Amino acid sequence: MRVHSLYLRIAVNNSLALSLAGSLGVDTRPFVASFQVSGALIAFALREVATNFFSALYLSFRRPFKKGQRVILHNANTPFEGTVVGMDDRYVTTSQDDNSLVFIPCAKVLEGPLVIKNEKKQLSAAATSTMKGPWWA
Repeated sequence: MRVHSLYLRIAVNNSLALSLAGSLGVDTRPFVASFQVSGALIAFALREVATNFFSALYLSFRRPFKKGQRVILHNANTPFEGTVVGMDDRYVTTSQDDNSLVFIPCAKVLEGPLVIKNEKKQLSAAATSTMKGPWWA
């Protein structure tokens, strides 16, 4: 949390300095342009982090699987099968048959089809409510 407050303090101080310099008649357009370019570069660099963060938010609200369920993730290369051990803000942790833990980034979970192996369980009301029929009906 300290890092966020430090960055916020730096941003506020820079904004105040630019405002003061503009009030004193200094041309601030080059500074503003450099801040815009820097912001675009930082946003581009943090694209993967932001994608993973929003994927984790989506998974935490949607909750497509529960702890202890067996899942199959179909990524670009090969399907991956494991038992869900937990989920945090970056990874879905699964356990293999040989008791090894695999940490899968949340964004990778949402990239391909996700198969949840339910053994003799009925579909939940949330899952059946989305299956009312074709979209054109």
